Amino acid sequence: MFCWENRDYYQCLNLIVDKIFEIGPGDGLTKEELRAAILRHARGVLYDWCLHNGDYDLKRQALQDIRLLVGGLCTAGYLRKEILAGQGPS
Repeated sequence: MFCWENRDYYQCLNLIVDKIFEIGPGDGLTKEELRAAILRHARGVLYDWCLHNGDYDLKRQALQDIRLLVGGLCTAGYLRKEILAGQGPS
């Protein structure tokens, strides 16, 4: 285990990924792969925000972008579409 895995951000991310997998993953995506994809995305958003000298609302943009990421994963079949509605499988 890496020391950064004990930080609040990563613990929150783990709870989110666990909740997604309770609803039910799609095909071919593990918890670790989803966690890594979200982390890469979050780092990219932060990097872009820095490149733009903080000229936009980081939280709002990160939430909008994560919706796009999760929506794309659902469309591709990696995650169940019920995740977008915040509900379990029918």
